[in-house]
Amino acid sequence: MAGRGRGGATRTSAAAPDVHALASAFDPDRALAARLAPEPARTRLLALLAFEAELQRILTIAHEPALAEIRLQWWRDSLPRMAQGTPVGHPLAAPLGELLGALP
Repeated sequence: MAGRGRGGATRTSAAAPDVHALASAFDPDRALAARLAPEPARTRLLALLAFEAELQRILTIAHEPALAEIRLQWWRDSLPRMAQGTPVGHPLAAPLGELLGALP
């Protein structure tokens, strides 16, 4: 999945297959609809859908509210770093970073 990085340079997301698979597994109908969107909207929609799936997964697997809070706080802390292109060690970091970096 190619995207525009800061400064207009094209960069490719190494996690693209993971985003497609996660989005499709979470909500096949919306993933299919996103695939019909033109680029770059397609890439951004799939990244958002995969991110929603990750947030839902956190709520599903955390048996204690404090554990869910810790995981959600990690995302709150990591999103600004992703927008700056800083690696954070998650498969969704590159696609979300591209999405966040494209915002005005």
